[in-house]
Amino acid sequence: DGNNYQLKNMLTGSTTSVSESASSAINTALAQGNSVYLNPGIYNLDQDILVSNKINIKITSNGATIIGNGHKIIIYGDNFNTSQYATISGFTIINGTVRIENSFGTTISNMIFENTSTGIELANTKSWSEDTKIEDCHFVNATEGIAFLTPVGNATGSYASSQIDSCFFNIRDNSVGVKVERLAEFSDSQLQNVRMWMGQDGVTNQTGLLDDGSMY
Repeated sequence: DGNNYQLKNMLTGSTTSVSESASSAINTALAQGNSVYLNPGIYNLDQDILVSNKINIKITSNGATIIGNGHKIIIYGDNFNTSQYATISGFTIINGTVRIENSFGTTISNMIFENTSTGIELANTKSWSEDTKIEDCHFVNATEGIAFLTPVGNATGSYASSQIDSCFFNIRDNSVGVKVERLAEFSDSQLQNVRMWMGQDGVTNQTGLLDDGSMY
């Protein structure tokens, strides 16, 4: 409602008003529960959305649009045991990123990522992120559609048992659909039913799959 956001607890029916920003409202809802549904509408982020060390978290919608303004929705675990089975589904992200960090069994489905530097990035900073499912997603004018990042610290490079299925990439100039960075392991995984839209006249330096890590 304008700059005011109404959080409704669907178990008790109680409502809470948050007037700071969409970021504050969504973070408040996620702090109080494990399942958040966004009504259709436009949500402008002024900070990251952080889900830290939660099991079975769900952020879903049926047509909401998030204007990311360069910010991220982050599914984070201190290790893969503390962040498992997250679901993100059903909305459009413009100029924003979903980051999966040290998490197991994340599902990202029925999403549109538009005009962003990276649509989905997977990061290993303390352990590993495996069994990620990315399904029925559309990447429009993303510099990087999906990126498996180089591990840092004592983390492993394993992104094993990941699935990228039925995704569509509109690849612009100087862009890549799927990138596997150095020491990243997109191993024992599936890349199937994927279309890379590229190669039209007048475009340059389009890459469908860039592998500087491993894909055995």
